[in-house]
Amino acid sequence: TKLGLELLQNWARENEAGISDKSFDDLRVDYTRLFVGIKKVLAPLWESVYFNQDRMVFQEQTLQVRAWYRRFGLEPEKLYKEPDDHIGLELLFLVHLAKLGLQAVEENDQAGFEKYLQAQRDFLSEHLLRWGPAWAKLVRQHASTDFYRGLAHLVHGTLLAVAELLEVEVPKEKMN
Repeated sequence: TKLGLELLQNWARENEAGISDKSFDDLRVDYTRLFVGIKKVLAPLWESVYFNQDRMVFQEQTLQVRAWYRRFGLEPEKLYKEPDDHIGLELLFLVHLAKLGLQAVEENDQAGFEKYLQAQRDFLSEHLLRWGPAWAKLVRQHASTDFYRGLAHLVHGTLLAVAELLEVEVPKEKMN
């Protein structure tokens, strides 16, 4: 997490007067290489890609994540057009559960707090911790800008810190 913040701060300092055309082009090229791909997507943004040989989206994990969102009153804006299991959406969902937990605490609702705390643990365990670290590792390996390297370190460190805070076991990385 610390390295991620340092990389992002360095990038921000380099661009504090505004993003130059070169910096913007570097980001665009890096984004395309990492997340869109020319021949192969280097760091797919969707959970389902990490769990099937054909690297396809809209698979079982997408439906599982969609069910989680619905269970807590959410529905993605681009339902059926873009996969629900995007790393950004999954991270935002974890934030949503934390907010619901805080609201329960403010309302002296211990049962509600426990429900949302357990939901965070379960979602981390069943989803984000199973593929988020692999995503971050791919981004760190392939990114050519400090912005995306920093983002990857920050996401990975945050997932590990939240797992530790919530006492969720982090799955061991599989060796290829």
